[in-house]
Amino acid sequence: MSTSGLTKAPVSKGVLAIATLTTLGASAYKASARLGLSLDTLVGRREVWRIFTCHFAFSTAGELVLGLVLLYTFRQFERHWGSRRFGSFLFLSSSLSSLIGVGFLALLRNSSPNLIFAGGPYGIIFASLVQYYFDIPTVNQVRVFGFAASPKTVTYLLALQLAVATPGSTLASLSGLLAGLAYRSRVLSLRRFALPAPLCNVFAALFLPFLESPPAQHPPHPQRGQRGEYGRGQPVPRDQAYGGFQDEQAIPAWAMNNLHQRPQAAPQAAPRQWTEEQMVMLAGMGFEDRARNTRLLDMYDGDVHRVIDELCRE
Repeated sequence: MSTSGLTKAPVSKGVLAIATLTTLGASAYKASARLGLSLDTLVGRREVWRIFTCHFAFSTAGELVLGLVLLYTFRQFERHWGSRRFGSFLFLSSSLSSLIGVGFLALLRNSSPNLIFAGGPYGIIFASLVQYYFDIPTVNQVRVFGFAASPKTVTYLLALQLAVATPGSTLASLSGLLAGLAYRSRVLSLRRFALPAPLCNVFAALFLPFLESPPAQHPPHPQRGQRGEYGRGQPVPRDQAYGGFQDEQAIPAWAMNNLHQRPQAAPQAAPRQWTEEQMVMLAGMGFEDRARNTRLLDMYDGDVHRVIDELCRE
């Protein structure tokens, strides 16, 4: 299996590449300050296209680093949902967060006329954070200064740091959170939305050759029944078939007894029993094969996060 962290996640790889290249390009041309979204650009200049392009590039390098780490973390949703559904989610979260952000700008235009909706894929990140909170189980909790902490806590702290970077990033983050909650709403039924298949086919034909990870390289397996250097169907030399003697009749009695004795197999360790809570967590995410779940839990010593990552790769 490929060790690439973006295996079977071409859409996530594309989002990471676009965010990196556009942010570096805007910084090189000193256009970072004009990446955000404001009422002046929408109403005064009628640059409606900024509703979509404001999600491409971050304003600063620090926001870029934090955003890339979070986007990389949320790639697991593409492996679980599939690229088409994940791409539909990105389209919805970006569009909804932009519309919600414009609504906030309109409400706050008197109290904060210079407020800007920060540039960058905030809608994607914080809408994904909502799904991360509800869908990814919390495991391996520890107590730190009296507070419960888990590997998910690091993700929340990174998201908080990104959200409070500037007033504009706080507005964009809040819009993304509301977009993520709207996506989960049963009333709106946004989960049923899917991008048209012909459009997905066009994007796949144009970009998939550049984004798809190479197939996994598996080491060759030994032939079944192979022993030592002699495989199945290969004759064993006569002088080695009887422990170095020319024939069976020339073997002393003590040597014959040693040849016929079979080594006793080492006692097998009892299989470890994993908690039902771990099985329920995996089944709740769609991984209902208990035998496979048990095998992976044995392999990763009960680390559910690594098991989920491995299941999403398969």
